Parts: sequence; C-alpha cells; structure tokens
Amino acid sequence: MADPLDSLTLQWEQQAVIGILEVEKTKTQTLRVSLRIWGQFRKAAAQDDLSKTIDYAQLQNQLSSYIESNPMGLLETLAHSIALQVWENPLAHRVRIKLTKPQALDGALATYKATYKRISKEKPWTVKKSAI
Repeated sequence: MADPLDSLTLQWEQQAVIGILEVEKTKTQTLRVSLRIWGQFRKAAAQDDLSKTIDYAQLQNQLSSYIESNPMGLLETLAHSIALQVWENPLAHRVRIKLTKPQALDGALATYKATYKRISKEKPWTVKKSAI
C-alpha cells in the first residue's frame, strides 16, 4: 500500500495582465493564486531536509515571475501553464489550482478551479476542473 500523501498550500495576490476583454489586455489587475500540492513530504519533515520536499518559496517566486512576464487571455490557460511548472518537481503528485480575478465583470469575481493529477511520466496529468 502506498504511503498517504501530504500537502502544502501556497496563496498570494499579484498584479497580472489576464483577460480577453480589450481593457484587460492593456492594464494589470489583481489575481489571487491558490495552489495545493500533494506529495510524499514526510522524509523532509523527519530529516528537516529541504531537498526532500518542494521549496515553496522558490516555486512561488518562479510562478509569480512567470505570471508577471506572460500576459494571458484565459484563466484556464494560466492554470495549465502553472501545472506544467509544478510537474517539473518529481515530488508533486497532484496539484489543485484556484485562480480568481476579484475585479472581473464590474464588481463580480471570476474564479477557475482545476485539479491536475500525475498519472505517468509520459502523460503527466489529467484534469478535473470546475469553474465556480
């Protein structure tokens, strides 16, 4: 029987150029990013060893820089891109991504959620998504 998976959660807000409306393509807006990453991190905890877990400070900096440097139209596209970057770390088994644009649509908020699960090296993820 496989060891149970542990998880870590990262959440932050940043400015991003994201959206399909003309006004969204020309200025930044607040983007809330929430990631929950599952993996086997118990060796890291037992040995107090960062090399046996996901360096979440490094990952957040990498993703934040990516978001800042790559304007996108769809939250779905950004979630897919984030998942591919999370998979660069072989310790990540599954990731849930929640992206929210709080100022979208004149005061309404737009949120996209997707869960990506690694199934093999050749086909690293499947998607179960829900827009809420």
